[in-house]
Amino acid sequence: MVRELQIPSEHILVITFTKAAAMEMEERFQKILPDEHAWFGTFHSCFYYILKNSYTSIPNRFISTEEKHRILHEICDEILVQEPDIALEDVERLLGLYMNNGLSMQHMQEFADVKPEYLREIYRKYHKALIEYGYMDFDDLMLRTYQLLKENAEVRARWQEQFRYILIDECQDMNVLQYEIIKLLSGGDKNVFMVGDDDQSVYRFRGAKVELMQRFIEEYTPVTQIHLDINFRSTAGIVEASGKVIAQNKKRFAKKIHANNKDKSGLHIDSFELRHDMYEAVLESLQKAENEALSQSAIIYRTNQELRSMAYKLRQKGIPYISKEDCKSMFDEAWYLDVEAYIRLGLGSLEREYILRVANKPNRFIKREQLVNITRLPQPLEVAVKHIRTMRPYLAIKYIWSGIGYGRWLERELGMDTEQWDVICEQLEEITREMKRFSSLEAWLEHVEEDRLRQKAMQKPKSKEQTEGVQLLTMHASKGLEFDTVYLLDVNKGKVPKGAKLSAEELEEERRLFYVAMTRARKYLNIYYVRGTQDHVLQPSMFLEPMLG
Repeated sequence: MVRELQIPSEHILVITFTKAAAMEMEERFQKILPDEHAWFGTFHSCFYYILKNSYTSIPNRFISTEEKHRILHEICDEILVQEPDIALEDVERLLGLYMNNGLSMQHMQEFADVKPEYLREIYRKYHKALIEYGYMDFDDLMLRTYQLLKENAEVRARWQEQFRYILIDECQDMNVLQYEIIKLLSGGDKNVFMVGDDDQSVYRFRGAKVELMQRFIEEYTPVTQIHLDINFRSTAGIVEASGKVIAQNKKRFAKKIHANNKDKSGLHIDSFELRHDMYEAVLESLQKAENEALSQSAIIYRTNQELRSMAYKLRQKGIPYISKEDCKSMFDEAWYLDVEAYIRLGLGSLEREYILRVANKPNRFIKREQLVNITRLPQPLEVAVKHIRTMRPYLAIKYIWSGIGYGRWLERELGMDTEQWDVICEQLEEITREMKRFSSLEAWLEHVEEDRLRQKAMQKPKSKEQTEGVQLLTMHASKGLEFDTVYLLDVNKGKVPKGAKLSAEELEEERRLFYVAMTRARKYLNIYYVRGTQDHVLQPSMFLEPMLG
């Protein structure tokens, strides 16, 4: 644009989603044209600049996560008295979506959890609190920018003149408000250039709308589309397989991606009778890999919680791994901490922490005042745990789960959350299997503490040499990355896609997410699922059907 069309660079605005990407693009630009001064930034930084240089009555402080939670907690306690089961994180997510949609609820099925009138009142009080405390948050920043440009023709004309040419990276991740602000900025000239892939739109939960790419085609007519249809990353085998999967989506731009690497190999789909067998296959493969190959490998799951069992297996085999996720030990799961409390009480502990944890799980009608000065366990709890000390570890956990009735209590507590229950049952199976290796409860508890220490050591920042290892990632976290070898695990019905009753839009986004995970692989893509036993048959994910024929 600058060289060929002699467009003054100060009229060019380049927007992306991360600060790192914006800085990298600016650095590349400056190396080529050191005397030019185009504008580079994230949506938030650009919008903040517009606000700050349009009028002065905006806060200079952004609200901290802790302060935001505190304010919302107070507001929800007041407004959601009749809805005590709605989690604060759900309210925060919905509030963000509401603001990112320009305070509109049109076509927003996501608001089913909170009544619209409640959400509007939460926003009103939250917005009032931001003003009172002199704060701004990132969603509020965008909303203010939209309102300013929409309502103030003079200010709008000034910024339209400044940013006459707008280039947007990763446009499939835009939300409604960002799109509407770009429309206001681009004005009548509509000099907008977007780069994006509708098949990689996977942030609907943050407000991203893949439909906006189609709207762009309609609202900016005439539009020139340039298809980048050559994949320079993966083998033809991987590209063709992922293409079959994503082609099942109805709402997408029709496209046919071709691989630059014509090698038809690279895709390996396998099933295992037991989850344990699947883990062992991955571990065996990783143990054979050299350090360099290990650092070019990734294990990708649908959710963060499912990573924890694999992380434990890697620690036990001494295979280094890297995880930016909250890959805590599966021994720090709330249900296991309850089980451990029972074991420790069975071994004679009178620690109040353990007693309080399980006194009424299940309910024994033990009152808190009975647990002030403890010289012996309350009688109902003592009866429940007295046999534990004589048991081997794997029999003790079975007794706690079924004999004491903890499992039935937990299932009732989870209610309709069958997904969480299924994950816990899988973790129970893994831990029970591990317990069979130990002859005493004391040895088991010592093993657990050692693993917790290993896990904490793995999470600490280390030097580059020490952090080489296989990457553990969720599908969302894998976006934008690439590896020579990728393992997609637990690609089973009920796990991929995640969720039982998905709308057509949600199902298509889950398929896009699986497509993103598949296309992280350069050379080898290993997709594994568990087929189960004759007594407990499991099904592969529906997303595998186009590849399995």
